[in-house]
Amino acid sequence: MKSFAAFLEKLMGRKMDWAKLREDIDNTMEMDAVWWEINELRRAKPGPMHSRDFWSSISVISRSMAAFCIPC
Repeated sequence: MKSFAAFLEKLMGRKMDWAKLREDIDNTMEMDAVWWEINELRRAKPGPMHSRDFWSSISVISRSMAAFCIPC
């Protein structure tokens, strides 16, 4: 991981922010836990959320997270 970070630092011309990485990982893990809970709640009959809505919501969140995390 450190050699890859060194490669990225050289490529991007800036230092790796390990605290920001930790924060992003923590936020992603929390978001995954919430989506897991939402998916478990979908087992109720009648279902409160259709599969199409669930998966389309995840793709919107994923695209917005990617736009937020990738440096310009």
